[in-house]
Amino acid sequence: MSSSCTACGAAPKGRNRGRCWRCITEAVSTAVLDDGTGRVDTRFVPLQDALCAAASPESSARWVTTPAVAERLRALVCGEVPLTHEGVDTFPAGLGREHLRERLVAVGILPGRDKYLAAFDRWATARVEAVTDDEHRRTVRTYIQWHQHRRLREKSETGRLHESATGQARQQVNVAVEFLEFLAARGRTLQACRQADIDAWFAGGTTTRWAARSFLAWSIDTRHCPRLRVPHYRGRAAPALSQQRRLAILQRLFTDESLPVADRVAGSLVLLYAQPLARVRQLREPVGRLALHLRRHRPNTATASNPDSPWLFPGRAPGQAIQAEQLGERLARIGISRLGRIAALNHLVAEIPAPVLAKLIGYSPNQVAQHAVNQRVDWARYAALKARELRD
Repeated sequence: MSSSCTACGAAPKGRNRGRCWRCITEAVSTAVLDDGTGRVDTRFVPLQDALCAAASPESSARWVTTPAVAERLRALVCGEVPLTHEGVDTFPAGLGREHLRERLVAVGILPGRDKYLAAFDRWATARVEAVTDDEHRRTVRTYIQWHQHRRLREKSETGRLHESATGQARQQVNVAVEFLEFLAARGRTLQACRQADIDAWFAGGTTTRWAARSFLAWSIDTRHCPRLRVPHYRGRAAPALSQQRRLAILQRLFTDESLPVADRVAGSLVLLYAQPLARVRQLREPVGRLALHLRRHRPNTATASNPDSPWLFPGRAPGQAIQAEQLGERLARIGISRLGRIAALNHLVAEIPAPVLAKLIGYSPNQVAQHAVNQRVDWARYAALKARELRD
């Protein structure tokens, strides 16, 4: 009995009447994407091509025949749902809606859209509607539109928007609502807010209340609130790994061949250059010796939309880098966390002047300068000592 595909004769047969998985994928995707003439709707040909060309066409066939996926694709093909991002938004959340969207974007059927900004906008609409006081609702809507959304959009346009930024924005909006409710309980409006109200707000409650600084600064600048003093947050310096522990983990990353190459590269970037995971996840190829090895053995590149992924750390979603949370979970298994990044930054600020370091590692100059102050690094004294050494 022949082991070749009965349809194309070129590939090993699969489980379905002797056909290979590539031919099976072509057949089942044609059935789902049929425009009514027995052929694939021309708009969806790029999707079928990607499904059939995947390194693992079996997973493509299983995906396209999943009931929720097939039903949604049929709705798009038949015109029941517009083939737009707004149309995809009408599908119930979950059941792979965002994965479907990302596949359509990856093959060019839908235009690119920043998923973090879109998710924030959906959340913001629901959050504003949940505010019961009419005046508070108007204020919060204006704050979101003219401060939070504009700030996030600017980050998105420069490719710097990630989930931590939108998470921070959500927290600031939630705390803004809480502050307005706090004022109302004291018989005040935002326009009638007094210094005593602000002082009482920051004196009580948890440290989360400090997230109200963004809203208060915006309110003062836009004259929604009188010009009052907003205190600066003076939290404790963040803890860090010991230098001995940091170097021990680095030694393991450099020498332990049993660790996944992706984890070794990502961990090295964190512990050597103090890079946050939100930045590491968005690196493109190549970076260093381990990165060159990783380039040949990158995970998550066998799907229909990821074979040519430009990301050094591809994610499971088509055309996307790995999520920072997923990368963090992997690195945590080998002892690398935010404490390790802070330890690396502690080491760097002691070796390199803050303005130079900020430019080298992509931090803001003020952020690095403040960290140097927290570590009691006196670069003026260091420069004087170096000058004396040169004279001697």
